[in-house]
Amino acid sequence: MVIHLNEKLCVGCQLCLEVCPTGCFEFDEQAKKARLILPLSCLDCKACELNCEGNAIKIEKSLFQNFFAQLI
Repeated sequence: MVIHLNEKLCVGCQLCLEVCPTGCFEFDEQAKKARLILPLSCLDCKACELNCEGNAIKIEKSLFQNFFAQLI
């Protein structure tokens, strides 16, 4: 899986920081927005995506996963 954070859509609610069990995010005090700092630590639990008030976070299958899903 691949996690994406669209910082333009981030409303600065910090819910992603609260719900992420692995600390993939940090809060940029200057920009007042979340930043994705550890994308490889993502467990694909989707807690951040489901709680994001700005719909700024998306967790998607990687190209590799999509390719193999078509083979099955």
